[in-house]
Amino acid sequence: MPDEVPALRVQGLYAGYGNLIVVHGVSLTLEWNTTATVIGLNGAGKTTLVRAISGVIRPSAGRIEFDGSEISRRRASDTARRGVSTVYEGRQVFSDLTVRENLVLGYRAMGRRSGASQDAVLDPIYELLPRLRERSNQVAGTLSGGEQQMLALGRALACQPRMLILDEPSTGLAPVIADEIYAALERLRSSHLAMLLIEQDVERALAFSDYAYVLTSGVITAEGPSATIAQGADVADLLFAL
Repeated sequence: MPDEVPALRVQGLYAGYGNLIVVHGVSLTLEWNTTATVIGLNGAGKTTLVRAISGVIRPSAGRIEFDGSEISRRRASDTARRGVSTVYEGRQVFSDLTVRENLVLGYRAMGRRSGASQDAVLDPIYELLPRLRERSNQVAGTLSGGEQQMLALGRALACQPRMLILDEPSTGLAPVIADEIYAALERLRSSHLAMLLIEQDVERALAFSDYAYVLTSGVITAEGPSATIAQGADVADLLFAL
């Protein structure tokens, strides 16, 4: 894939629910093999942005491109088939199925399109997230909150995505579990995978990402390399408010 075509390009995006517009003219770019983060207070429009990019809601205006192709009006299932996997806030796992069955569902839905065998897809996930191997035959609904978050990530990876969207992956987790999840994400950065991180933990998000956008009341108010944004007044105000 040509280097000049980014993984994701969002231009002038407006999105919301019915007559309520939450995201106002947002534009952002995510390059391959990089991580961009969108930070902001609760209610800033971060989750609405995720839902619009992933196809859960349809934008009212603007353009979304993945790998050079427009996906603005595509359904979530179509966007996922193109290689976009989303780990939504709330750890949406199939609670009555085992850990392995959850992962297999991800593989069967999208991952096998590559022609790789089921074990060839699942084994690296178990290596990346060893707790999932330990809990492979355990019913997902009996896992801790942190383990369910790991499973949600694992199922997204079973789809063999080219772009991974993470919506608040550390929210409500014990620090040690959040550290494990971010350690796994760090290992993923060695691939060509592009990651868009939506995170309430501002310091962690900026330390982990390459580029950052500050979202305030549905509008991008600052952007730049994460190390630069970390020194800005916008982030100082965010940290004070949290």
